[in-house]
Amino acid sequence: MTIKQKKTLTLLGIIALILGVGLGTIIVVTRLSTTEESVAPTAPESRPRAAEWYGGEACNATFTIDGPTSGTINICTVIIDPTGKVVDGSLMPETNKLEVITSDEVTVSGGLRSDLDTPLSLGTDVLDKDGFKDAECVSFNNLAFGNYEYSKEVINPSTGWVEPRYYDYLLPGNSLTGSNLTKYGTNAYSDGVITLTVTNPVVTLVVLNQYEPLSCNDGCSSNTDCSDGLECVGGACRNPECSAETDCTCEVIKSSCNQSCTVNSDCVEGLICSGGSCRNPSCTPETDCVCPTSTPTGTSTPTATATPTGTSTKTPTATPTTTVTQAQLPEAGISLPTLAAFGGGLIMVLLGVLLAL
Repeated sequence: MTIKQKKTLTLLGIIALILGVGLGTIIVVTRLSTTEESVAPTAPESRPRAAEWYGGEACNATFTIDGPTSGTINICTVIIDPTGKVVDGSLMPETNKLEVITSDEVTVSGGLRSDLDTPLSLGTDVLDKDGFKDAECVSFNNLAFGNYEYSKEVINPSTGWVEPRYYDYLLPGNSLTGSNLTKYGTNAYSDGVITLTVTNPVVTLVVLNQYEPLSCNDGCSSNTDCSDGLECVGGACRNPECSAETDCTCEVIKSSCNQSCTVNSDCVEGLICSGGSCRNPSCTPETDCVCPTSTPTGTSTPTATATPTGTSTKTPTATPTTTVTQAQLPEAGISLPTLAAFGGGLIMVLLGVLLAL
């Protein structure tokens, strides 16, 4: 190959290289421009036919969304006796009031108010879901979603009632026990606020009322209604020891002499309880409480009689009679040994005189 031919081939190669680089650059620029125009992969490159309106006027479409548009609040009242048994409140025939006041968030003219009179008309089962109708309920429907505030229950008169307990978020199908209810403001379920939402459009507020144990002469239907120590007699709580007494205070009758007793206070004044019977403390063995009186009698009359005979021997006669009741008295008169000594001495004197003659 000649030098001229080599130069020609080299020139053609350089031209081909320049053309290839230019063509590649054009392709890359074209691709980048296309990518920037299509932002979303699913976006159509042309205007869809649905965007074209041939009606001549603006399009007005109405859509229906499934789901509740308003809510319901149920207020249910339950009454139990001191033992926990559900009753209708007939023993307390007074007005039982509960008022629900709406908050600023939701406006209801006049608020919601539940006034229930006892005895209740038990028609709803809210406790334990056992099929037993234990409450009377009042329903408020077509309420806007939001918060509703409720106040403490007002019972008039309040005498004879324990402080009410509350549970303000019972949903349909849920079960509730008495232990779930608490005093007003204790927790989130007794805080005075009921919330209605699209998710939970129906909410029940349960209020539990309970009798206090009934006092003396209060009306009753069974012994369990009455306080300890009292029984239901003739429809009233009375002292079983003296059921006729309306103040339940029995008259205390103290035992007299020889009547049964347990302590000294069981006996009338002046007697004590001895061996289970009232007795005179001065002579408790005496059943008639009369103590015997003792009259001491005592005489001491010593008597001595001496009758001498015409002989040297005297024979005294002493007849002492002594009745001793207090102190021993000495004997009176001449005793026999003394008389014998005297007689012996007298004989010795006579013998001496005779011998001297």
